[in-house]
Amino acid sequence: MKKLLFTLCLLTGWVAMTYGQTLPWPPESPAPDSYGYTWKTNSATGGPTFNWIDITTVGTKVEDLTDDNFVGPFPMGIDFPFYWLTKSQLWIGSNGFISFQPANISSTAIGFPPPPTADGNEDLIAPYLSDLSFAGNNNPGEAWYYSDAAENRFIVSFLNVPYWTNNTAGYDGSNSFQVILDADDSTITFQYLDLTGDWNSSYNSAANPFVVGIEAITGNIGLSVPEPPVNTAKKPVDSTAITFYAPSTPGPVVDAAVTTVGNRDLAGYFLPWAPPASTAPTQNRLSAGVTNQGSADINTTIYIEASVKDTSGNLFYFLNDSIPGGLAVGESQGFFFTPPFYPPFSGSYRYIIEITNPQDFGDVNTANDIGETEIVMVDTTLDEITLGYVSDDINNALTSTPINWSGNNGASGAAVFFDPVGYPVELIAVEFRHVFLTGDTLTQGFAYTVNVLDSANSTLPGTALAGAVVPLDSVPLAGGWTRINLDSPIKFDSGGFYVAWYQNDPRIVLATEQKLPISRRTYEILDGDWSVYRQVNTQDIWIRAVVKIDSAVFVGKEDLLDVSQFDVFPNPTQGMVNIDVKLAQPADMMIKVVNMEGRKVWVEVRPKSAEWNQQLDLSSLSPGIYMIQVLTPEGQKTKRLIKY
Repeated sequence: MKKLLFTLCLLTGWVAMTYGQTLPWPPESPAPDSYGYTWKTNSATGGPTFNWIDITTVGTKVEDLTDDNFVGPFPMGIDFPFYWLTKSQLWIGSNGFISFQPANISSTAIGFPPPPTADGNEDLIAPYLSDLSFAGNNNPGEAWYYSDAAENRFIVSFLNVPYWTNNTAGYDGSNSFQVILDADDSTITFQYLDLTGDWNSSYNSAANPFVVGIEAITGNIGLSVPEPPVNTAKKPVDSTAITFYAPSTPGPVVDAAVTTVGNRDLAGYFLPWAPPASTAPTQNRLSAGVTNQGSADINTTIYIEASVKDTSGNLFYFLNDSIPGGLAVGESQGFFFTPPFYPPFSGSYRYIIEITNPQDFGDVNTANDIGETEIVMVDTTLDEITLGYVSDDINNALTSTPINWSGNNGASGAAVFFDPVGYPVELIAVEFRHVFLTGDTLTQGFAYTVNVLDSANSTLPGTALAGAVVPLDSVPLAGGWTRINLDSPIKFDSGGFYVAWYQNDPRIVLATEQKLPISRRTYEILDGDWSVYRQVNTQDIWIRAVVKIDSAVFVGKEDLLDVSQFDVFPNPTQGMVNIDVKLAQPADMMIKVVNMEGRKVWVEVRPKSAEWNQQLDLSSLSPGIYMIQVLTPEGQKTKRLIKY
């Protein structure tokens, strides 16, 4: 099931493309990618042999695949080298791909993004990325996986999977293909047993109705077969095998990446705010993380900058720090910035982390040297607190693609996840803002639900705690937010919740917003099945939650290190100060003295230590307030020191 807008784009925007070419598939002229991967087919000299492996009697059937979703992770039972990294688990997508990171890869105006495309869905293997579907009554599609320990390989098979179509059944055709990951020789083999039928006719003019290839974690290195555009009349031929070969002597790869901006999902979050005249919360600490994702140690200093801007680009916060010794392969370094972020106004802000790595032979991907997320400062003095990631300017929505699902059967829609700013919290109302299309007369309203995670290990919603059908006469057709007051408030003492919208009328579509910042807290619902929204990196959805937080404990975003002792004395001090630290477990420990501008005035690092006791002479420092910080890979602890 696809958005109608995508269908219109396909019909109008790509007519001049090369559909109907008679090029052979695939062409026998592969060129290596910039890392050194190459490929051959079973018809090429020295290529693989087609040898279909039936895993249905020994493997595990994949459950919960539907239309435009993914499931996992699945442990592979092998350590598989993929580009310069080693993989031990993967996710399986309904549209004919596997990935080493969670990813919902769905159709866009060009069909599907050919590798390499840096679009937030990287680190993937695409044997036949196309608009397939496991949904619909009596759908014969199945997926299986098998960890073949004896051969040190992992196999994923897609069997009898049809294409999505807009006919009565919702699917047509049948496709059987598989991926074989061989850890002994680092090869990736695609095998095509039987591909019959055809995709929905809306893809006939698309640049990429299907994609075959591989892509590294950076998003700027990969191979497509054939190289894009891949829109030809030919598709993978039955009994074809394609093997990707890793380079025998790859060079070192340097890739320092921003991997945490407030959280590892780079997803938006709320922080408490109060007017200057009130007592302000004090724990709005900003965190970040940097990881060496390459295959070579970084031995030069990595510089990190933290900035916060409002939606107009005005700067409200700027601090810098560094990793003096660089990072070993696979190593991560976390940061908590001091002082806390506390702007003069509530509202939405762009939190940006940027790193600079002057390693001599360069960084393979500068795109991941910048990470950004959304911080929403929430006025906690209000009786009712509105949580949302969108502005209140409808013009932003009118210039964005609305959510408008084909079918409009009341089982498809969208949702937003909310992580409240404090607890206990009561959800009292939900709000939606729509765009109204011209054409047939409106006949229905819409529906909504409030869903909650059933367990701490879940990544998608479970139980619906509330919900109703909203009649058309309750929807403000002149514009504005539609507010629905819950019959009974829902109390949360921890965790978050989802607010979902379901489309009942094809002329009432849900507004979206493309203006920065983007929360990455959005989901899509197709025929009742949830998945990450296909535009999660570029759009926010106009859904809000209204809550009450009375006498709450506001949630700080600082992870506090478990220490058995942390003493700073005397405090206040004229200069001499004793610092006594004892950790629960030995760890690499850093002690820093930081001024209120966030600049280090003293630092010392001790590897694998459980205790640290030292007297410092700070008499040369100017009078003022300083922060004494204890940092380890598990977190940090901070104490305030007054120098007079």
